[in-house]
Amino acid sequence: MKMKKTGRSPSTDAVHAGQQEPRPEGAIVTPIYQTANYLLRGEDYHDIGYIRLSTTPNHRVLGKRIAALEGTEAALVLASGMAAISGSLLTVLSSGDHVLVQDTLYGGTASFLQQDLPRFRIEHSVIDPQDPSSWAAQLRPTTRAMYVETLTNPLVQVADLEAVVAFAREHGLVTLIDNTFASPVNFRPAEIGFDLVLESCTKYMNGHSDIVAGSVAGRADLVRRVKVLHDHLGGSLDPHAAFLLERGLKTLSVRVRQQNASAGRLAVLLEAHPAVSVVHYPGLESHAHHARATRLFDGFGGMMSFELAGGVDAAEAFIAALTIPTVAASLGGPESLVVRPAAAIHAGMSAEERAKAGIRDALIRFSTGLEGTDDLAADLNPGAGEPAAGGRGFDRVKPPGLPDIEAARERVYAAAFRSPLVRLGVDEGPEIWLKLENLQPIGSFKIRGSANAIGLIPPEELAAGVWTASAGNMAQGVAWNARRLGVPCSVVVPETAPRLKLDAIARLGATAVKTSVASWFEVFRTQRFEGMRGRFVHAFMDRDVMAGNGTIALELIEDLPDVNAVIVPFGGGGLACGIAAGLRALAPDVPVFASEVTGQAPFAESLRAGRAVSIPYTPSFVDGIGGPHVEPTMWKLAEDLLAGSAEVSLGDTARAIRLLATRNRVVAEGAGASSVAAALSGAVRGDKLVCIVSGGNLAPSSLATILEGGAP
Repeated sequence: MKMKKTGRSPSTDAVHAGQQEPRPEGAIVTPIYQTANYLLRGEDYHDIGYIRLSTTPNHRVLGKRIAALEGTEAALVLASGMAAISGSLLTVLSSGDHVLVQDTLYGGTASFLQQDLPRFRIEHSVIDPQDPSSWAAQLRPTTRAMYVETLTNPLVQVADLEAVVAFAREHGLVTLIDNTFASPVNFRPAEIGFDLVLESCTKYMNGHSDIVAGSVAGRADLVRRVKVLHDHLGGSLDPHAAFLLERGLKTLSVRVRQQNASAGRLAVLLEAHPAVSVVHYPGLESHAHHARATRLFDGFGGMMSFELAGGVDAAEAFIAALTIPTVAASLGGPESLVVRPAAAIHAGMSAEERAKAGIRDALIRFSTGLEGTDDLAADLNPGAGEPAAGGRGFDRVKPPGLPDIEAARERVYAAAFRSPLVRLGVDEGPEIWLKLENLQPIGSFKIRGSANAIGLIPPEELAAGVWTASAGNMAQGVAWNARRLGVPCSVVVPETAPRLKLDAIARLGATAVKTSVASWFEVFRTQRFEGMRGRFVHAFMDRDVMAGNGTIALELIEDLPDVNAVIVPFGGGGLACGIAAGLRALAPDVPVFASEVTGQAPFAESLRAGRAVSIPYTPSFVDGIGGPHVEPTMWKLAEDLLAGSAEVSLGDTARAIRLLATRNRVVAEGAGASSVAAALSGAVRGDKLVCIVSGGNLAPSSLATILEGGAP
């Protein structure tokens, strides 16, 4: 079927197609014809000038303009997208008829098919739009039409649209397509043979989030039939809304192209982000239907969806932290909108139905608006931008390069020293070497990362002070370096923090603020806490902190170049990932393993699940590692850099503490001893193993209990 075309670009048609000639009273803009009825001139009933019959000048201008944009013979504007959808289906279907529909549809359409059409004895069958070979089995003698969407909601999948048209022609079916997510700027379905093209003009067509409207475009005879039906149903658009829609159409091309460009860039950034597990956007090569979308579309649209590695909790925290997008349904307006479909637009579906449709509970849908792309990129980058109280964003969570680590040495050695590497005093098994970070001035490796991160803060910003969240060791590292540089320091600590570490924080001149364990863990996500001032120094989610920790890798390779493997206690992941990043550059064949305590091993559990998961968490004397989850932002980084996790029991860790104390006269806290316990267990293979003894801040009473054969 040959469709009517103006021969002009969509940008020109969006402004001029269908305009009144001659212009009434010379008006450049179509006036609002706010009159219900018009003089009779002997017209057919359905052509009488009357708002309910959609025959006002405002309606006629819009009909011609939308037909030009869609490349169709005719078009009709209606009161809503659902008016266009329901009216079109009722036009081509009669009592006893049957329609084939794709398996994922807009919720309003699905409800209409499931709840309303059966009352008219109209039935439907669901087809897989990606499998044309399965469609014939769904045909009935009463099948009259096929109904699909250009891009599905919310996974933005692309059906085999060319096959839909071919199949429908072969079997004499009318084809209907909801083109809302694409708009005629990106795709004109009539050009490949669709009979009726439906748009929710509420979205991209109007583009200002201030009206509800719909349109039907296609073959003139079909559009006429839809109009006649709606003349009886009353789904007409008010002239003032029609005026606003015409105004919105004038900027359709420039708006959609900007949204295409912004969404494309954001999708690429999100896909590369370590906190993001998957991005659904047809403009990405990773999208299952990218090749088809590239062939059919002129642009990929402003809609995308994605998941964070941390699941629902991470999704909710991410949405809550956004400052630009609005949490709302709909799409296509100047404002970026964000929503979690399972909790909102698809909440009416059962969990089983959502799972079957691929709509996971943690899925986030994002409609790109017209805000600055750089601003959106900073806001959407999970945790990026500048959080309250001087926090730095999660965009900092990238593995430091060798130049970063080498440059950190000067800042690190201004506060710390090169820790010794000594051999564990055991006669059997592999050589086990101990990197004694417990001998640092604060009794922990944390002095390294904090020295580097704080040393890089501009002086004018550093004057306001620094703060952190820590159970003790990072607090001491930040406090030590803050005192060394003469700036104030505050620390948010969990209510379970041991007295030994709290006393050390106080001695270093920092202010400790206690909070619940749950609230304390939340600080790592949000980088916010009431009353905190100055720059937030994250214990592990900071590239500068990891670069400082990575200086350990430089020392290891210089002191023991033939090391086979390195075992690092895994708390937040900043130590393990910093060392692993350095070794990847210096000695890529040397694997780095995390050490964790069974029952407090979120990284090991996440590795087993293939994604970041949460676990039940019970605090123990091994207080420097473990927790309820791996921070989603660290998950992908750790998964990529680390060779695995070696789990040990609390008893194994206590025995390692006793062994270190009796054989090497080394006092190690539970976290620091876990790496030694892992080496002794045989979980990590190699002739020469290095264990990072990350800290030695163990309460004397706990040490005494362990040396006597017990466990605190």
